Amino acid sequence: MLLARASLDVTGQAMIDRILDPTNAGNDVSTDDQLRSKVLDQCSRIEALEPHLAQVSNEQWGRFCSEELAENYVPAIWDEKTTETDRRLRSVLLVKLFRVDRFVPAVEKLVTAVFSADFFDTVEELEGIVAQVESTTPIALASNPGFDASYKVNNLVDKVKTRCSNIAMGSNEGPRSADKALSEAAATGQWVLVKNVHLAPGWLQGLEKRLGSLKPHADFRLFLSMETSPKIPVNLLRTSRILMYEQPAGVRANMRDSLATLTPRASKGPVEKGRLYLLLSFLHAVVQERLRYAPTLGWKGFWEFNDSDVSLPSSAVESVSLTIVQYACAAFIIDTWMETIAHGRTNIAPVKMPWELLRTLVTETYGGKIDSEEDFEQLRRIVHQCLTPAAFEDGHKLVEGAKGEEAEVYSEGDGGLTVPEGTTMPDFMKWVNGLPEREPPTYLGLPANAEKLLLVGHGRDTMKNVARVTEILGEGEESNGEER
Repeated sequence: MLLARASLDVTGQAMIDRILDPTNAGNDVSTDDQLRSKVLDQCSRIEALEPHLAQVSNEQWGRFCSEELAENYVPAIWDEKTTETDRRLRSVLLVKLFRVDRFVPAVEKLVTAVFSADFFDTVEELEGIVAQVESTTPIALASNPGFDASYKVNNLVDKVKTRCSNIAMGSNEGPRSADKALSEAAATGQWVLVKNVHLAPGWLQGLEKRLGSLKPHADFRLFLSMETSPKIPVNLLRTSRILMYEQPAGVRANMRDSLATLTPRASKGPVEKGRLYLLLSFLHAVVQERLRYAPTLGWKGFWEFNDSDVSLPSSAVESVSLTIVQYACAAFIIDTWMETIAHGRTNIAPVKMPWELLRTLVTETYGGKIDSEEDFEQLRRIVHQCLTPAAFEDGHKLVEGAKGEEAEVYSEGDGGLTVPEGTTMPDFMKWVNGLPEREPPTYLGLPANAEKLLLVGHGRDTMKNVARVTEILGEGEESNGEER
């Protein structure tokens, strides 16, 4: 939204300022229809909107206030001469006033109108970035709390067959180990991955100067995984290639990502392992997606769950044993025990699988990162819900639908989910592709109105954050003007 504001003319910027004005309060009329007349009265006092209010019918207002995707039903508060960008700006303002739960999607439409339709689809592969940067340029993998993108480096190491030293900050030995690894790798042209560097701001302060004095080998690469934090030195960020990561949005995208990683392993049999991978992928998606609702509706804490919990690169398998299974990955657990009981057979009766063992080990794999008893118990319930021999039966409900008044929230169905037929990974991927882009909260074990509550919070947070950054930028421009 900040980029869009910088690209607009004075009139457009003034409209964004009006959108961010806290006196124009955000409302969700869909949950309280009595608010509509109050908000309409508020609109009549806004100069850009008032002349066009009379041309909107009660039916149009009603649909805008009640439709789930309200940003697609914004009344036309403009004339034919109004540009597409100005229409989007007015739409954002109306969405804020009437349907703040759809504020973020409305802003996305604005950004798309200002830039292009593929603005949000630009993706850079890590392998390509590694080839572009010089050996003196660190590659910073930044993410929000609760998500660690360092597994992407491990996957790339496994793919290109190179050597990489892994150092985790957070202990007294971390900085010393990192310095030693840097010196050795810089001389030999190997890679170094330093995780959680936001926990070592003192070490980061001297890193830029140290890299300059190392004169590293051309093949040397330094990866820094971090949470977004004000403790990261600005000068280091300026000299780094920064990649911002977030977990795939939604159960469908998350499962797609996981199954794509696990598909090559399913070919090693037995056949039933493919369905276990499907169940694991759903479990992993639910565990991650609940983080979006933390700490109020989902997990009580922002626990660190990522794809390393699902799939461990073969380069790391040697360092994992079942005696410390909490550090192993869930897919490795499935592979190990399915191979143990299959004895080379292509099929295994689901009832003969070691379900209790698998559930216990998978629970410990994820539970090792949870220090809340309530969250651990919730995790245990999710694991038992997903990993069950009943999931091999036709018509099994992986998710029970909502009942009674809660089911009325859904325009289609009841929010339930039935396991697919078929036995192959293409069968399962086809089923995943048919899931809704944004899953019902019931998939995550949450109440039917959870998504709306989350979206209202996101909308208000977005307004506050953009307004704050805009204020800071304005102060900077004033300061620069005084210096001139």
